[in-house]
Amino acid sequence: MNRVESEYRRLAATKDQSRIPKLGTTLPAMHAFWAAIPETGARYNVSVLHFTPDRIENLDGMCKGYADLETLRASMVSAGFAIPPLSASLTSSGATLRWKSVDWVPGIVAEEQP
Repeated sequence: MNRVESEYRRLAATKDQSRIPKLGTTLPAMHAFWAAIPETGARYNVSVLHFTPDRIENLDGMCKGYADLETLRASMVSAGFAIPPLSASLTSSGATLRWKSVDWVPGIVAEEQP
C-alpha cells in the first residue's frame, strides 16, 4: 500500500487533477466473493485471483467438474457478480475456471448473462 499512497501523493501534486485516480478498497468485493463460496463439499483450486473495488478482474483455477463450476457460478450470481454462462474445458485434473472482468454490484442479485 505504501507504493500506491506514494504514487497518489505524487499525482496529487500535479496541476492536472483529472489524472488522479479514485482510490477504493477491494475488501467488500473480496468479502462477497469468499462469503458466496458454496458449502457443498466441492473443492476449488484458485491459482490467480485479482480484484478491483467493483469487479473480479481475473480468476483462474480448477474444480472437480462442471457441476461444481455451475454451483459456484450460481452462488456468485446470487452475491451480485455478473458471471456469464460457463465455458470451461475438462482436463485430467478437473474443469478449468476462468473469469475475466466480472462486474460486482453490492446488494443486487446479478441477472443471467446471455
